[in-house]
Amino acid sequence: MTLTIEATGVDEFTEYLETFPDIAPRALALALNDTARDALAGPIKDAIMAQTAFPAGYLDDPSRIGVNIFARPDSLEAGIVGRHRATSLARFVTGGAGQGGQFQSGLVVTVNPSSPISLDEAFLVPLRSGNTGLAIRLGAGQQPRDTTGAVSLGKGLWLLYGASVDQVFSDVAGELSEPIADMLTAEFFRQFDVQLTRQNNGG
Repeated sequence: MTLTIEATGVDEFTEYLETFPDIAPRALALALNDTARDALAGPIKDAIMAQTAFPAGYLDDPSRIGVNIFARPDSLEAGIVGRHRATSLARFVTGGAGQGGQFQSGLVVTVNPSSPISLDEAFLVPLRSGNTGLAIRLGAGQQPRDTTGAVSLGKGLWLLYGASVDQVFSDVAGELSEPIADMLTAEFFRQFDVQLTRQNNGG
């Protein structure tokens, strides 16, 4: 999903845009972009990590979640997008025999920060991409309980995946709209004061 932060329909902003058409759009564009970056670095990442225990620093990669739409004075919206690709369960390994050596069975996986899960038959495997995957081997004709989070490698071997960053982002986005709106309002008035001072000083 893309979380869009926009200023349409907000009476306070509309009044300023009509009264100060030279500086208010510029101030609002700056505020939108700064709010998107600050919200991502603060409440958005905090909310995602509270729900899903992505590894430390995992969400710092803008290809996983980042600001992809930047506001301009003539286009007053900014957007944040999360990656749709499912996340390998290997990213969530927090203990077990397989952590110290590949192909040893038995891993502890922590997806929910408060509920680690033991996967007795799981082990880590190297992938052609250079990454590491988490796999289980099942008997002939068997499938993992959740096949939407599994990829068959043949011969009973399955790679297991968890939710994408986008899925978790979608789950938490609704609860963040009000605090992000408050951030935007405060940042707009700060930016407006800066722009008004510059104009009055001939900047």
